[in-house]
Amino acid sequence: MNQSENIKLMLRAAYEAAAFIKEDFYAISGLEIQKKGLKDFVTKTDFKAEEILLSYLKTERSNYAFLSEESGVIENSKLEECEFRWIIDPIDGTFNFIHNNPNFAISIALEHLIPNKNQIVSSLIYLPITQEIFWAEKDKGAYYIDNRGIQSKLNVSQRVEFEELSVVINFLEKVDTKQKEQFLNHIIKNYCQIRISGSAVIDFAYLASGKHDLLIQANLHPWDIAAGLLLIQESGGQVTNFEGSLLKLSDKNIIAANKEIIDIFRSF
Repeated sequence: MNQSENIKLMLRAAYEAAAFIKEDFYAISGLEIQKKGLKDFVTKTDFKAEEILLSYLKTERSNYAFLSEESGVIENSKLEECEFRWIIDPIDGTFNFIHNNPNFAISIALEHLIPNKNQIVSSLIYLPITQEIFWAEKDKGAYYIDNRGIQSKLNVSQRVEFEELSVVINFLEKVDTKQKEQFLNHIIKNYCQIRISGSAVIDFAYLASGKHDLLIQANLHPWDIAAGLLLIQESGGQVTNFEGSLLKLSDKNIIAANKEIIDIFRSF
C-alpha cells in the first residue's frame, strides 16, 4: 500500500523529532526531569520534540489546527475555517523514556473536523529506538514497517479462548465502576496473561498487529487514543468505551479487541 502525502508528511515530522529524542535518550543521565504528577513525568525532551513536530507540520499545513499533550489546544487564527486538526503526543511513555526503557513512541493523528461526526483519517505511531512504524488511513487499511523497511498489513488477533489471550490492563485503579469489576473477574477467572507496557499508543499498535489480544485502559486522553483508534479499526478490530458504545475521542475508558471478544464484554 502506497502512503498518501499526509502519511509521508507525518513520517518526515516524526523523523525530525526522533533525531532529537534519541540524542537525549542516549544521554539520559544528564536530563533535567520535572515531576508533573503521580506517575506522570515530563522532560525538556517532550517540549522540544513537540516544538519540532508542531513547527514542521505548521510549515506544511498552515491552515490546520492542533491538539497536543504538552501545549493543549493550539488554535489556528481562523479555527472556524479549519477542516483538519493534528492530534499529537511527542513522547507517549515518558516514564519509560526517563528510565532508559525504549518502549515509548511518537504519536500523530489527523482528524477531519466534520460537524457532529469528526473522524480520524490518518495516523502514525513511530518508535524512535526500535525504528518501527505503524500507520493507517481510513478505509485503506493499517500497516507496519520494520527497521529494515519491510512493510506488511496489520490484522488484529482472532484468538477468542481467554486462557490464550495476552491482555493489556492499565490505570484501572483510578476507575470505580461496575464494569471494571466484571472485566477483572472475567480475566482472572479465565487465567488470561496480563501485560503492562507503560505506553498506551504502543499498546494500541501492538493490539492492531496481533501482539496483544485485548486492551482495557482507563483515564486516557485524546492524544493517547487518536492514532491507535484508527490503527485498530483499520486492522479489523473494534474499540468501545466501558459501556459498550463505539469509542469517541472524548471517552476516557476503552476496551479494544476482535469483534467476538468485544461482544462478550458488551454482554456484561
